[in-house]
Amino acid sequence: AQVRLNGKTVSSSQWQTKSVRDLFFYLYVIAKPVTKEKIGAAFWPDISPTQLKLRFKNNIYRLRHALGQESILFEDNLDRFNTDLDFESDIDQFESELVLARSTLDITQQIEHYQNAVDLVQGSYLEDIHADWAWHERDRVDQMYISALLCLSRLLLQRGSKEEALQICQRALDRDPCLEEAHQLAMQIYAAMRDRTAILKQYRLCQKLLKNVLGSAPSYETEEVFRQVSSIK
Repeated sequence: AQVRLNGKTVSSSQWQTKSVRDLFFYLYVIAKPVTKEKIGAAFWPDISPTQLKLRFKNNIYRLRHALGQESILFEDNLDRFNTDLDFESDIDQFESELVLARSTLDITQQIEHYQNAVDLVQGSYLEDIHADWAWHERDRVDQMYISALLCLSRLLLQRGSKEEALQICQRALDRDPCLEEAHQLAMQIYAAMRDRTAILKQYRLCQKLLKNVLGSAPSYETEEVFRQVSSIK
């Protein structure tokens, strides 16, 4: 998780503490005005009101010092990130590309926008922030990412780009090895390649992962896909 100001990454020394940087991302993710008390519950739930007042004052001061006085606005006893600033974020760009992909029927444009979206992802969103609010946002973004990968893989398969489709499908499995939908898609891609050995290997891998990680067997849908693609000649 990082911020660039005028093209330069805001350093740890500029943030002064990790909690200051995390506070910025909290205000950005929440995307609405919040009270000092709500912020305190998210960051310092065990301190007294007096301690919270001082802690909050210091962190907001350091945050504004790092990013500018207008970065965080205080109105009606509520603090919020100033969305009127001239800024851009990779997560906003990611979601915009997904909207564009879903708003066209042209397969070439769909592929382009989905590819643009997934190429922005370099890891889990806010992966070094260990808090409930970050976890919920990270899970939301991860699900969008996986869905985008599967959509892109299917489109590539539809276009006849089998190798590319397989690579994208594998990225979904790298993120979630137990995702049956991705295993099903991989088997369908191998079927298009007429690779029966790979189909069986993928199915057995799915079986193994589900048993070892979740203690379950493949779903009816996965079994049905395997039955259908195993009949290729």
